[in-house]
Amino acid sequence: EEFKLKALEKIVSGLKRQVDSNSKAISENKKAQKIAEEQLEVERSAIKEWWKTACQCILTLSPRDIGKLKSTVNMGQKCPECIEDLSLAILALFEGTLRPSDTKDERKELMNSAKKIVTSIDVKKKLASVDPDPDGENKFVKGASIIRARFLKKKAFHYDAIARVCTGSEKIFVWVSEALAYEEKVNTKVEPLKAQIVQLKQDLAPFEVDKARLLGEHATESTNLSDQRRLVEELAASGSHFEEEFAAFNRQTELSSSLCDLMVDEYVDHTKDWVQRLGQLTRLKKSLDVDCLLAAATITYLGGLPLNARECILALWMQMLA
Repeated sequence: EEFKLKALEKIVSGLKRQVDSNSKAISENKKAQKIAEEQLEVERSAIKEWWKTACQCILTLSPRDIGKLKSTVNMGQKCPECIEDLSLAILALFEGTLRPSDTKDERKELMNSAKKIVTSIDVKKKLASVDPDPDGENKFVKGASIIRARFLKKKAFHYDAIARVCTGSEKIFVWVSEALAYEEKVNTKVEPLKAQIVQLKQDLAPFEVDKARLLGEHATESTNLSDQRRLVEELAASGSHFEEEFAAFNRQTELSSSLCDLMVDEYVDHTKDWVQRLGQLTRLKKSLDVDCLLAAATITYLGGLPLNARECILALWMQMLA
């Protein structure tokens, strides 16, 4: 049982070391998560502040600039392609998506949707009030990704081309360009931190599962250890009681041995005495008949005589027998 106790203590100690190591890894992971989350919040705040400054160009739009843009967009088929692309870019930023426009009908349908924003009375207010959340999942960032993929490579989609065909629209192009810069900042600063946090959480899950398993095993083995300790204590108590009983038994045994020795000594003495007596009786048995005859004769012939006469006759007989 002592061996089992030591084995259980070793198991419990090993499980505790594993739990401590696991807890340390979890603590380090959570610490890294906290640092990454704090950095993420800093980057988000910095991007938000940067955007407030970047979109100041919209505030410089004059009614004349807005009027020229609306006139150019309403030209229909005569609207320059770069202005159409600029309008579609605004639509992508507001909706976070942009359907394909490979055919004239598809492009016309998209332009009708874009016109609702570009030619609206409060277009300046709409553009200036955009406050995107620096997260790769929001519409603004998705729209910027679409612009980068579909329009940025076009030769006509640049500042000078738009300024030539529609004076004032270049300010909106600057706003769109800042949206692309915003998307790049999100993808290079925010998204890596988010991916890092996700990865840390994924890495943390196995540690937490393993820790829960180890804690369960530790609790079970600790219970077994407690039971084993109680058993060993009970056995130790029983052993102590047994030693006391064994000592008492030894004392009784010693006493019995002493009594036995005494009885043996007395028995030897009595044996010798009885042997002697038996020898005497055996010798007497040989002359018993004669003794009986002599006794009978003495009683018969001497029984009625006085003592001195009996002693005289007896002495005479003994002389004759000798």
